[in-house]
Amino acid sequence: MTKLEELKEKFDKKIDNEFKEFIENLKQCTPEVIIEKSYEKVSKEEMIYKLKDKEYTTADLKALLKTDGILEECYDEWLKSDGNFNEVLEYAIDERVDLIVEDFREKNKKERER
Repeated sequence: MTKLEELKEKFDKKIDNEFKEFIENLKQCTPEVIIEKSYEKVSKEEMIYKLKDKEYTTADLKALLKTDGILEECYDEWLKSDGNFNEVLEYAIDERVDLIVEDFREKNKKERER
């Protein structure tokens, strides 16, 4: 295993442990708080996939391994730029609604032709 691979493995474990700690803390909360934090949980899960999928240099990984709270920092940054999520969500809704309406029109047209 190369040095880069070793560092990447350590980084992946670090991210997993940060998330496990977040979940353990969440388990101690009231149901109301858990519901309030559900968006944070899902967002951090997605961030883990993205963080693990990225390619890093040895220097990148060394810096990341010395940093605590990477998921929390990423989540805070995500909250600052949440408009992008809203745009993607709106696009997905618009596309689906357009398809539903188009399918409905096609079905009605076929029924009228009978």
